[in-house]
Amino acid sequence: LEASGSRVFAPTSGSYSLVLTPAAPAVLPVGIEIKPGSGERAPINPKAHGVIPVALLAAADFDPFKIDEKSLTFGATGDEASVRRCAPGGVDVDGDGDLDRVCTFENQATNFTVLSTMGYLKGRLSNGAEFAGQGFLKAVPKHGDN
Repeated sequence: LEASGSRVFAPTSGSYSLVLTPAAPAVLPVGIEIKPGSGERAPINPKAHGVIPVALLAAADFDPFKIDEKSLTFGATGDEASVRRCAPGGVDVDGDGDLDRVCTFENQATNFTVLSTMGYLKGRLSNGAEFAGQGFLKAVPKHGDN
């Protein structure tokens, strides 16, 4: 359509259609700290049994106490169903005055290898909004592991 003054002219030939597709919901980026307090690159032994603690860091747009715990996945791709539990209370992991939440994940279910350098976390808030975070790690086999 083309407007000229107060008149609107429509094309005389051809057809036009407008198709609206909903945009994919944005994934909220969140801060995480793998093995809180272990430094910038968390040491991980891919062959170890037990759990890996991961802190979900509170932010102005993210309340880690409003997550759907069962939606959490963490590991080499972020799709690994490895969540064991989340602590009900909080601790200020990053020293910003806000309470962060620590969740634990089954080490054997994360699919980390000796070549892994990043850990990926995905989840949903209780309102259905998706979030994701990532953190550095270094694979460190225990003495005797190959």
